Amino acid sequence: MENSESLNLVIMAAFSEAKNLRHEYLTPEHLLYAMLFSPEGLEIIENCGVDTEVLKKNLTQHFTDKIPKIENREPIITEQFHNIMERAFLHSASAQKEGLDIGDVIVSMFDEEESFASYYLTSQGVTRLDILNYISHGISLVPDGSQKND
Repeated sequence: MENSESLNLVIMAAFSEAKNLRHEYLTPEHLLYAMLFSPEGLEIIENCGVDTEVLKKNLTQHFTDKIPKIENREPIITEQFHNIMERAFLHSASAQKEGLDIGDVIVSMFDEEESFASYYLTSQGVTRLDILNYISHGISLVPDGSQKND
């Protein structure tokens, strides 16, 4: 099973962000932050009612307050990051999907209950079901009622 091109770009952007900020760890929060700059990730997140400016602010503050900095070393992938990707892969495989995409990873973030990525999404009232309803059925929570075109 292969990752979608957009998911690969998000993973690379998350790694680059962690490296550029000299963070010791690559975390789910880096992944969520990178999704805010991906058209596919942003579409999903916005249509589930997330205030993306608040989310960016929360994640930026998290990076400043919670992630240790290092010199001359690549960021280490955290267990939470690994768990999210593994769960997304297993879910996609069990659903007999041909590939893994951003939506699968966002859904998987909700199962990593101890992560700040999950916390920042749920603190805005977003649920795992909201994400599933949008990626599976195009049901948007945006007040104007817009929906994804299938």
